[in-house]
Amino acid sequence: MQGISREVREMGGGRRTRRRLAGGAGVGAVALALLACDAPGAAPGSRSQGPVKLAVVTRGGGDGTGMEQLIIPAFTKAYPNIQVEHASLGGEPDYWTKVVTGHLGKDLADIVWASTGGFHALGHRGVFKELDPLARADKYDFKDYVPGALETLKIDGKLQALPWGGHPGYTGLVYNEELLTRAGHKPPDATWTWDRLLEVARTSSRVTGDDKSDVYGFHPVTDYLGLTPIVRGNGADFLDREGKRVILGSPAGLQSLNVYRDLWVKHRVAAPVGSNVGDLFVQGRMAMWQGNYGSQFSPGEKGINGRFKWGMVILPKGTSGKVGTQLTINGMAMSALSKNPDAAWTFLKYIMEPDVQVPAVLSGASRPGLRRSVLRHPRLMSDMKSHAVWVELLESASPWHQPANFRWSEFNEQINKAFAPAWKGEQTVEQALSQNMPAFDAILQKPREGFV
Repeated sequence: MQGISREVREMGGGRRTRRRLAGGAGVGAVALALLACDAPGAAPGSRSQGPVKLAVVTRGGGDGTGMEQLIIPAFTKAYPNIQVEHASLGGEPDYWTKVVTGHLGKDLADIVWASTGGFHALGHRGVFKELDPLARADKYDFKDYVPGALETLKIDGKLQALPWGGHPGYTGLVYNEELLTRAGHKPPDATWTWDRLLEVARTSSRVTGDDKSDVYGFHPVTDYLGLTPIVRGNGADFLDREGKRVILGSPAGLQSLNVYRDLWVKHRVAAPVGSNVGDLFVQGRMAMWQGNYGSQFSPGEKGINGRFKWGMVILPKGTSGKVGTQLTINGMAMSALSKNPDAAWTFLKYIMEPDVQVPAVLSGASRPGLRRSVLRHPRLMSDMKSHAVWVELLESASPWHQPANFRWSEFNEQINKAFAPAWKGEQTVEQALSQNMPAFDAILQKPREGFV
């Protein structure tokens, strides 16, 4: 990996280490080993003698980069008796299969990244260790944590991960201030309605059919988390409370879907389906687009490079008076197979500390941990482009909701497939939903998850 010398990569990094970190999936590992005294923070009477080795696995991308370049080096300085080896197991959904394979083969890392998209399925399989006994023995105080985050990471009432990073879904509105000013508008704010957004989008667009010069007023995200702000904001939902039945066909649900369809078919303010919205924004050809917390980093200042002024606010509220949210968490859990639970618990606590979180978040390598002392940290509130506008939603977002059988990934894929013809104007949303109801029902009737 970049930024790590060959000598460090080779420290303890033979085939045996790589095989163990990957959970039998053959993924390479980086060994970061610094040895010294006993690890602080271990539970009384259970401190390991001599150096302790921990293995950590994450998915690929920013989660792994931040762990490699920022968090693990800092941890090994603070706890030099704990050697930490890290491996990125690639993207989802293959990541989940590799974790389950490692668990079944009794060859899984001590610390496991687990977002809400797969956490509950793994938890009900017994992949993770309950954290409550370790926290009680350590007299660890959870008062600073966002309550909804802790509840989301419980399996049968038992805490099985810490909320290392989180976001409330695609509830952001990223804007090019210069394009809006040119069209005679001020930047968006919390008073905007969906009608106001559409009005500004129409007058900011210049769409003739030339895909090399057209300027688009607003582009939405149309997967589960992208549709959530308007669907739930209008008082509708995808699934019933039990997660066993699709209820998107309610009047409010269909009206919400039609707002998005009209962006392409009626108002012609959205870029063609499948466009690279980030590239269009950097080119100055996108006035507004729907983003998430990470959109302030990508393309961010580095990509825009001073070409224009820009910013981000939260999308307008729906008819319910709220912005629809879904608390989405990148959790960090302890494997039920870990032979070093005290050291693993020390690591989990460490990565949730504000002084550890803040540099990782500022670098763009992580979403903020769901603790108030992190979310309201002065540096994040003042130094980041748009962190402050997210804090309230992060603290109050609706809990994660998914199919009762945990097949959220399949359900999300079906949403993408089902409504693509509607966004292109080939079907109405009513036709698309009706035609795909058997496929939705078939997913909901499957056994729990199915990673392997």
